[in-house]
Amino acid sequence: MSESGGPSMHLTVAICTWNRADLLRRTLEQLRHVESPAGASWELIVVNNNCTDDTEAVLDEFCPQLPLRRAFEVKPGLSNARNAAMRAASGSFIIWTDDDVLVAPSWLSAYADSMRRHPECDIFGGPIEPWLDGTPPRWLERGFHVVETAYAARDFGRQEAPITAGSLPFGANMVVRRELQIRHPFDPDLGRAPGNMFGYEETKVLGSILREGGTGWWVPDARVRHFIPRPRQTLRYLLGYWRGNGLSRARLYPASPGRFRVLGSPCWLWRDATTSTMLSLVGLVAYAPDRWLGHMRDAAVSWGELQGNWERN
Repeated sequence: MSESGGPSMHLTVAICTWNRADLLRRTLEQLRHVESPAGASWELIVVNNNCTDDTEAVLDEFCPQLPLRRAFEVKPGLSNARNAAMRAASGSFIIWTDDDVLVAPSWLSAYADSMRRHPECDIFGGPIEPWLDGTPPRWLERGFHVVETAYAARDFGRQEAPITAGSLPFGANMVVRRELQIRHPFDPDLGRAPGNMFGYEETKVLGSILREGGTGWWVPDARVRHFIPRPRQTLRYLLGYWRGNGLSRARLYPASPGRFRVLGSPCWLWRDATTSTMLSLVGLVAYAPDRWLGHMRDAAVSWGELQGNWERN
C-alpha cells in the first residue's frame, strides 16, 4: 500500500474487438469474477475497432459491473486498435488480452504478485490454453502440437522463468510496461486487419524492448483459455495463417542474404518452398499428421515470404 493508504499499483487491462459481440460478452462476464489484486486498482479499456454489430450494447450491459472505459478506433486493424488502447491507458502496466479469451479468477493477482517480486521487469506473460469449439478433426488432434502457435497456445511450464527472445508471450496474455509500450507502438503494417492475416506485430514490439535492455518474466499462474471456433479448425485457415506469417516476415525483415536471387528472393528460399510443398503432398498420403503438417506449415510460410519479397521489389 502507498503511504496514503491507497493502492500502490494501477493496472490497465486492454481488449480490442471487431464484430464479435457474443464472444466479447463471455469474456466480460468472466472478467466480472476476476479477483482484484491486493494493494492494486485496475481499469478495463475496450477498443471498438469500428464494429457494426451489437458491441456497444454489450458494453452498455457491463459498464455498471466492471471498471470499464471505452475507446473507439475507426482505422481497421488490430495494431491500430491496440495503439488506441495504449493512448487511453492510465495504468503503469498494460495487460493485453483478447475478446475471445476467458481469464482465470487469479489472473490479475498472479500478474500483480509477479510485478512486486520483479519490479525491474518490463514484460510479463502467462499460459494460453486452447479451448476448441466442439470435437476437432482427427488430423488436428493428432498434430496439434505442430500447429499450436497458429492457435496462440503458449505454455512454458509451471515454474517462473525469465522471458527471452525465444520465449515471448502472445498477445492474448501479455503485459508491457506502459512507458515502454508508448515508445514501441504496434506497427500498423503488421497485425490482423480485415482481409489479411498479417502477424508479428507483437514480436516486433517485445523484441525491440528486449534489445533495448528490457527484461521479462514468465508467470505460470496467470492463465487464460483461448476460444478456437470451428472455422479455424481447418487446413484452409492454417494455410492462410502461415502464408500471413510469411508475408509478415518479408515486411519485418530484409530479404535473407544470398548471392543469386529470383524475383527478390534468394534461391535457397525457392528451393525450401518447393521441397516443403512436395513433402507435404507426399505426407498427406504416406505420413501421420504431425509430419505432413510441419511440411505444409514450412511451405506456406515460404511461399508467403516469397510473395512478400516480390511485392517489396
